[in-house]
Amino acid sequence: MRQLENDDGLTAATSIAGKPGRTLQLPKRKNGYIYFSIDDSFKANIAKSAIIEVEYFVAAPGTLALEFDGSDPTARFSGAYSRSPDTAKLNGTREWKRTHFTMDRPRFYNSQNRGADFRLVLPPDLTIGTVTLRP
Repeated sequence: MRQLENDDGLTAATSIAGKPGRTLQLPKRKNGYIYFSIDDSFKANIAKSAIIEVEYFVAAPGTLALEFDGSDPTARFSGAYSRSPDTAKLNGTREWKRTHFTMDRPRFYNSQNRGADFRLVLPPDLTIGTVTLRP
């Protein structure tokens, strides 16, 4: 898996409490995305669902969500931005936390911006640490 940069998802490397991460670098401190592509050799191992685990540093209140290249016919661009039913409510506690997102019926056709398979939807004051994909 690798992270991709896009105009609505520009990031910079950072370190908080001794842990490396990526933080959005967007003008006017607005919400944005961090995009990821999945190696094609791993996609064959994913059947009907997958889990994304995310480590993040909570700096301010907000919501962390995930959109993936899926099969939801009501999602934008014929399912390319299907939304996980899971979200993480951020309380601004200034600590590292973990959460997970379920992806039902992912396609992973590289249909998102820059050929991404999924993206994290996040507020500007959130730093992302590790991101792990599990079939």
